[in-house]
Amino acid sequence: MQLKKNKNFQMSMTGDQIILKNKEDWLRLYRRFVGIPSHERGLEAGPTVINGIDVLKHFRPWVVFDLDPKTASADDVREAFRALIKVHHPDHNGDPRVAERLQKMKDSVLALM
Repeated sequence: MQLKKNKNFQMSMTGDQIILKNKEDWLRLYRRFVGIPSHERGLEAGPTVINGIDVLKHFRPWVVFDLDPKTASADDVREAFRALIKVHHPDHNGDPRVAERLQKMKDSVLALM
């Protein structure tokens, strides 16, 4: 009942039909705001998957860059980005959507440092 009254929660759920008695809905919320459940990690495969995360579905830069947010420096982020972009850049037959997503991840992480 409290969640229904919370304006921040309502804004974040705009357009979603969430039934909190349903396990799938809880998992959908978890994926959106917390991360990918451990039992689902590494199950996805394909050209858009990096370190077990499909970068087009999930925005998890620390997992994708394989860095610890508590200890990583800006140089570590840049170095991890460079290593990944060498593989996923369109000039190297990579997917342009993945390259764009990696750029957004790098920019968002560096903006918070």
